[in-house]
Amino acid sequence: MLLSVYVGSQITKLARLSLAVALAPAGDKLLNFTKRKLKVSSDGALGVLTSFLVGLCIWIWMIIILGDATFSKTSLATFAM
Repeated sequence: MLLSVYVGSQITKLARLSLAVALAPAGDKLLNFTKRKLKVSSDGALGVLTSFLVGLCIWIWMIIILGDATFSKTSLATFAM
């Protein structure tokens, strides 16, 4: 099992690196836009964007969990994850 995880991560390494390099300019533009609009430092803009993205991930996760619990035919304690 551990070997398959290692091999899988090695196979996707080039794709992940390429995607990160391709998206870096867009991230830099977003960071500069946030910095300019909110009139904060680079660290402040990074904090705002990070907080927003973490909050968005938590919100999406909650929607998925609550949706699964709502539409589950069994009790709330046994919904599938």
